[in-house]
Amino acid sequence: MISSDCDFSDFVAAIKDKPYQDIIYLADQEATAAERLLYRNGVTSDQKKLCGKKYASILKDLVSYMRYDIRLKNSENEYFELFASILESATANERSMID
Repeated sequence: MISSDCDFSDFVAAIKDKPYQDIIYLADQEATAAERLLYRNGVTSDQKKLCGKKYASILKDLVSYMRYDIRLKNSENEYFELFASILESATANERSMID
């Protein structure tokens, strides 16, 4: 996992200046790893279980936002402004690579 303590700001720092497709791939992989914390043997801490669910949900929302550029109506994610800046930065990087 990129963020061993399920801190979204650590993940955002790690994907800074990454290409658009890499961000989606890394967020998807990170969400899968976070969800697997729930099923890993020896993980009995309630904090780890909560971390896995919440962190994975944030990452899945980021993937949806990046793919479709829409805010999910039923989601109450406080990170949508950050999602927008990540998407804007990634698309700007893609455009600069083409030019």
